[in-house]
Amino acid sequence: MKLEFASGWRIEDLTEEDLYAEDFEEEEYAILSADDLTYIQCARSNEQECTYFLEYQDGSLERHFRVGGRLVPLDRVLEAFRKYLTGDDSWRSDFAWEPMGLDELTSSSPEDDSETRRRVLPLKRFGRRPPPGRKMPRRPWD
Repeated sequence: MKLEFASGWRIEDLTEEDLYAEDFEEEEYAILSADDLTYIQCARSNEQECTYFLEYQDGSLERHFRVGGRLVPLDRVLEAFRKYLTGDDSWRSDFAWEPMGLDELTSSSPEDDSETRRRVLPLKRFGRRPPPGRKMPRRPWD
């Protein structure tokens, strides 16, 4: 699986160790993807420190869900990402998920930051260059 951040930082073939080594608090969003249409993602909230919106998509826009009614603390986001990465499906029952309608997925107003009408995070393809001040992760052959 691949982990991508808003800054453009990307880790291919992510491990649990890599996941916990990353500084999520410095990023606006993170996407852990199995493929272009199957992923879990979080976006930092401006409402409360160290809380996030959490969403997942399961193969198509029609199967896009978010945690309803509340923000998720970072430790629970990391646990959901870890479970998703390792194939532990219990992350699905750890939260009350609600489907997102297509109108919410295609909202065109970037200023609209409300929980019910915010834009879905774009799944982007980033370059393999670390952002300023960050080092490339160690590889087994380094």
